[in-house]
Amino acid sequence: MHRVVTRSEALAVLTDGLLVASAPTIIVIVDAVSREILEVTELGLARNVAVFAVPAPQWWNARADRRAKVLPSAYGLDDLDAA
Repeated sequence: MHRVVTRSEALAVLTDGLLVASAPTIIVIVDAVSREILEVTELGLARNVAVFAVPAPQWWNARADRRAKVLPSAYGLDDLDAA
């Protein structure tokens, strides 16, 4: 089972309960039929999607204060920051 955790953007992806990607990694959700990039508000049940994890620009990881602003914990989602 795959789960995408969102707020105003996709913040984390879990597969069978295991964290496989989280911000600052860029998580892109694409409609599998039309191949359109989807906004969080366009997601829904029974929609066929593909999820891609793109490495974050090094700028976000260069300093702890920058990274802290984009981690899931910055959105109040504990336990989803990548190890």
